[in-house]
Amino acid sequence: MSLMTISLSDKRTFHLKATKSTRFSVHGQGTFLETIEEGDVEITADALTLLLAQKERSGLQGMEFWSTPVMLAWGSTSRNFKVPANCVNVPAAAKTWIKKLFKKSEPSDA
Repeated sequence: MSLMTISLSDKRTFHLKATKSTRFSVHGQGTFLETIEEGDVEITADALTLLLAQKERSGLQGMEFWSTPVMLAWGSTSRNFKVPANCVNVPAAAKTWIKKLFKKSEPSDA
C-alpha cells in the first residue's frame, strides 16, 4: 500500500494525499518523506507527465524532490495539500528515480 498519492486537482495543480504513516516527519512548516522506496508514492499518469515537465527551482517553494530518493518535501503540515505546478522543484536527476519508484495509477478526471 502506498504512503501517499499525487494526482491533479486541475490541469496545473498537484493534489497530495498522505497517510498517517510514521514515515512522514514534520519540521517547522514542512512535511518530509525520507528514504523513498518503490511503491511508496502512487501517481496518476497525467500528474506524472506534468511532474516530469517541471524544472529545477531553488528552495522549497511548495513541493521539492531531492536529486536522490532520500527526500520528498512539501511546504505544509497538512496531509491533504494542493500545490501549483510552478511551485514544484524537480532536479533533472530526480526524474530518473521518480519514473522508477513511483507507482502509476489511472489518470485523474481534472
